[in-house]
Amino acid sequence: MTIRIKKEWIGMLLLIIILSILFVINQESDEVIEEVIVQEASMIKVYISGEVKIPGVYEVESKDRLDVVIKLAGGFTEKADTRGVNLARLLKDGEMIVVYEQGDDVVYIGLDIFNYGDTTVLESVEGIGEVLAKRIVDYRESNGLYTTYEDLLVVDGIGAQKLKMIQSSVDD
Repeated sequence: MTIRIKKEWIGMLLLIIILSILFVINQESDEVIEEVIVQEASMIKVYISGEVKIPGVYEVESKDRLDVVIKLAGGFTEKADTRGVNLARLLKDGEMIVVYEQGDDVVYIGLDIFNYGDTTVLESVEGIGEVLAKRIVDYRESNGLYTTYEDLLVVDGIGAQKLKMIQSSVDD
């Protein structure tokens, strides 16, 4: 009778050990899958063209800054106008980056004025002075490109009326 009880206990102990091992293996598998999903979600693609040595679409981490893409693109050409290029700015998925040639007259239209224009370009827009132009650029460099005109409402000094005036000025 005691041998039979010992066999039952040994059998139950083995069952518990096997189930524990299966549980641990399953947990590790879930962690690996979650890690892969997080890694894939943190990758973005950006397109860079113009005065870089190897223009094209590059996949980078979402936390990367413009300097990483410039390096992947082989760096600037000798003709590149780097004055308006902020190497420290964050990137957005699907973004297009153009590095212009020195001496090019760059004409921005519509929302591109706010996404790519420097303070001098922004000051040429009706209703935007030196201080507001700097706020627009600072916000863009910290948070990325504006996707709609309404995104400008988060910039201190731009309300509904100012936005209407600005938008009608650049859309003419």
